[in-house]
Amino acid sequence: MVYKLNGRVVSREEFFEEKKGIGDILESGIMMSQSTGYPYYSTAMGVNPLQIDEAVKALKKAGFRNPEFNELGDLKVESRGHKRRLCRHFGLFDRDAGYGDASPLNG
Repeated sequence: MVYKLNGRVVSREEFFEEKKGIGDILESGIMMSQSTGYPYYSTAMGVNPLQIDEAVKALKKAGFRNPEFNELGDLKVESRGHKRRLCRHFGLFDRDAGYGDASPLNG
């Protein structure tokens, strides 16, 4: 398990000392909230850090209000609906999709 605090990798002790045992835990590159799983940063929908400005402009042009990337170029996913819209925009789908999630479209 990898612990991240303010964008940097820290020890388990430092993470829980600073966050008082509550916070975001990174496991296999995916940020997880202890309640709903959102928001998190997606590596799959991310870009090279040198392309962040270009990607923000392109996403805004496509109708996404405030696209946000971390320093590694991972794209912030705010909610299930946001994830569904992003997946459809990028031509991706969630292999673990449930009802209403981004799943392959027929036809």
